[in-house]
Amino acid sequence: MSLDDIIEQLGKNNESFTHIFQRDDKNIQRIISTKNGETKLRSIAGISDFLFKNGFNSYHYFSIVVGKGWEEKLEWIAANYEALLKPMEFNGSHVSQIVRNKGWEEKLEWIAANYEALLKPMEFNGYHVSQIVRNKGWEEKLEWIAANYEALLKPMEFNGYHVSQIVVGKGWEEKLEWIAQHYVFFKENGLSNNKLALSLRTKDWQSTTERWSEHKDLFDMIRIDDERISPLVEGYLRNSIFKGKGRETVFALIQKCTYEEIDRFERNVYAVSGIQIVASVDAILAELNRKFGYSKEEVNIYLVAINKNKRGLLSWYNYGQKTKQYEVSLDSPTSEEDDTSLLDKIPEKERTLLEIMEKDSINKVYQHIINFDPEHERIWQRFIFDYSCDMENLKPEEIGEFNNALKELRSSKSLLGEVYDLLT
Repeated sequence: MSLDDIIEQLGKNNESFTHIFQRDDKNIQRIISTKNGETKLRSIAGISDFLFKNGFNSYHYFSIVVGKGWEEKLEWIAANYEALLKPMEFNGSHVSQIVRNKGWEEKLEWIAANYEALLKPMEFNGYHVSQIVRNKGWEEKLEWIAANYEALLKPMEFNGYHVSQIVVGKGWEEKLEWIAQHYVFFKENGLSNNKLALSLRTKDWQSTTERWSEHKDLFDMIRIDDERISPLVEGYLRNSIFKGKGRETVFALIQKCTYEEIDRFERNVYAVSGIQIVASVDAILAELNRKFGYSKEEVNIYLVAINKNKRGLLSWYNYGQKTKQYEVSLDSPTSEEDDTSLLDKIPEKERTLLEIMEKDSINKVYQHIINFDPEHERIWQRFIFDYSCDMENLKPEEIGEFNNALKELRSSKSLLGEVYDLLT
């Protein structure tokens, strides 16, 4: 019996099945190719009305039935989801992750017995919990979080998302020990919780954090007091350290970050702009290097110093005008203008880890800014939500207000780092 015939047959008696699985759905093809694939599809069809009503999609089904014990998993979900997990706001994505590996019954029992009393008051949600319990050692992780989160991590503004990413893999205990001993210094010097969570999620996190410690003295050298230079430069320099740029590179950039050098850069760009049209910023970088000796890192930091980026440089070079609308992103490729809001670009369903982090961080950074500097709430609201973090969308009469708002952040390195993260 072909897959098309199976879909047609199951769809006749279970209309929801056809809503879930389209004929070209890759997940139904993945399910049918597994052992007992047809039987799995028939079992799904039997409860498809229930699953569809509760927002389960084809990927969730594949995740649930891909391994051993799939029949028991489907039975448990049909019998218990609406009574136990749905009231706690666990959705199909969360459940499919929880039951994917061994010990899924124990995990679900723990969640049913403890989530409301222990984790929910600490603002952990279904996504966070599903990430924490995916792999081995989940019980120890949950016990540690229940015992230590409020006293250790919450005061440093770690939320459930950050914690779930930090403990998701091996070595989670060492990571938490590192945070307890070292993180305050790096947070005060612009390392955001999101960036730390992503760094600790990698295999080479230990060498990364060791390199940060070796470069501690460089943070003390980053002092840009000239108000003619954008405060974002400090964020760029600190971010260079966190991204693993070499000591000599960062030190050289610090030395070059003077108003005289930035002014010279502007004059040099004007000297070669408005002469020809190029399609790629790479051609401009090559010309600036050939004629004036600028490295890519130097160009980047000078652009940040004048609140510009590579896309802005391309427009400046082609048309001889320094101000031109472009989307703020230091490494974004050249493309047609897109005025879609940053928040609108992020889909609500099946978001990646980075997308989830981005949407959450935009709102949190905005709240941090307003708490720190309520006097400039209007300009920050317009810049972040109305202008999608695009400085070129600021009206002429708003530019001075925005620059004053940036200056207010100079005394908060960590907040300035969060703002810089928004632009990159």
